[in-house]
Amino acid sequence: MKEIRSFTMLVFWLGSIFSTIAQDSTSADNSFLFSNRSYSVPSILNNDFLSVKRNAVSADFHYFMSSNFASNEVSTYYLLQTNFEGELETSLIENLKEKNTYELSAGGNIMYLHKAEKFPVFGKGTYHIAFTNGNLTTIRSAADAVKFVFNGNAQFENETAVLGPLVSEKFAYNQLRVGLRKDYQKNENETSFGVSLSFIQGFQNWNADLSRGTLFTAEDGEYIDLDYNMILQLGYEGVPNGFEFNGLGFAGDLLLSYKRNNTSLLELQVRDLGWAKWQNEAVTYKADSFIHYQGLEIENFFNIQDSFLTASYIDSLVEGILPDESRTGYNTFFPVMIDLGYSHVLANEQALITAGIRYRNLSGYLPFAYLKANYFITSSASVSASLGYGGYGSYRFGLELAKNWEQFWITFGSNAVEGFIVPSKATSGSIYLNLGTRF
Repeated sequence: MKEIRSFTMLVFWLGSIFSTIAQDSTSADNSFLFSNRSYSVPSILNNDFLSVKRNAVSADFHYFMSSNFASNEVSTYYLLQTNFEGELETSLIENLKEKNTYELSAGGNIMYLHKAEKFPVFGKGTYHIAFTNGNLTTIRSAADAVKFVFNGNAQFENETAVLGPLVSEKFAYNQLRVGLRKDYQKNENETSFGVSLSFIQGFQNWNADLSRGTLFTAEDGEYIDLDYNMILQLGYEGVPNGFEFNGLGFAGDLLLSYKRNNTSLLELQVRDLGWAKWQNEAVTYKADSFIHYQGLEIENFFNIQDSFLTASYIDSLVEGILPDESRTGYNTFFPVMIDLGYSHVLANEQALITAGIRYRNLSGYLPFAYLKANYFITSSASVSASLGYGGYGSYRFGLELAKNWEQFWITFGSNAVEGFIVPSKATSGSIYLNLGTRF
């Protein structure tokens, strides 16, 4: 009932915004037909919000989680670093699959755009500078590994738990980006090319790859046998202040698009193609071992005084298990995103349909297909619905409201609205906000 009441309040609030938008009609034009075509927040190289203006400042924020076993409510507890047990833990264990996936992403971006008729070296185009803060965590795990994390090894008495394969990655970073977009007009058609380069300041990173892992626990925990092959890279020391670096890297973005008669648009985006080097106190552990250990039984990981994800606990754990240690730093590829989309205007410019497919170089990530429909209440206000499938989850359903004024715009939406309707059941959750001013 709490979930239904919360959703009712959300619908009432969105309905109030919808009514305000619908009452605020503007003169008919098609300046913003394609401005909200993107699935989630706009591309960093999207200049449609500028319209006839020369400058714009925008800000956006997003939260997104997707899994094939963990609910949005479980993810919220994890994000807030709050322990949970009882029904939530039981439902999580019951939902486990042979291969379990999880993704959590949150971040924000501030950007300045300038449309120049003349510019040194590069000439006419739209230039931008942006600052991004991002945080991404992904997990691909066997079912027994999840059970082990929550309930220890006692449950596997006289049994062999299969802990691998298990792959987990985390990136926490700041990013400073500069870029250029150039539009070439021919008759009623427009071809666009955009490129940007970014400098990455890494805060925190881990890469865990357990390619083989089995754990046998003898009766009464008399002994355990652990057989595993693992690489663990940790860059978890953080950054003492804003001018020091635990990780240092570079990335690039690319945009190619073709707009025909202002009725259809084909667009290819490549975002965050690059790498980072983790240095300072970064450490790499490698092992291919069989360990026989007597007298270890973990009743519940959450009863341990220090969280099992803290640096001190990880250090104490790996000291006796992972003998090969290297502190020379390591390199990681950034989680690049490739997106191909096609948009088409329908119903005398009252609707826009966008279909696309997205890929990311993350372990276990399935190609993600999406369909988004925008309906224009007025020429400068729209409501949208979307459907997506793939990635680290299954189906997700989205809603979005967008409004453009002469000098301002705002977009608010969710790619997984089911996470608000039934957070204890839905395995996806999302919310995003984009707003800005043009002058």
